[in-house]
Amino acid sequence: MPQFYLRGFANDAARITTVRLPGGGRYTQVVKKTPGRSSTVGAATAVEKVATGLSLAKAVDVLEITGAIDAGVRERAYELGGTLAATLME
Repeated sequence: MPQFYLRGFANDAARITTVRLPGGGRYTQVVKKTPGRSSTVGAATAVEKVATGLSLAKAVDVLEITGAIDAGVRERAYELGGTLAATLME
């Protein structure tokens, strides 16, 4: 499972506990962060890998938002939504 998914379930020490069923064996591990990369990069990469595995075509470039949501970001998101809607209507 991709690390960026697991980070959402980790505690403040960046650790998660996995319980293996049946039997109930417990394993605690650290959820690693890739140095120098934001979690949006990991998320975008994972989504692209899944899409490639499903033989899906990329309709538009990824929109990564890491800072404040201002008018420029809203405009880019609006354009992305319009492009996706037009692509789906084809």
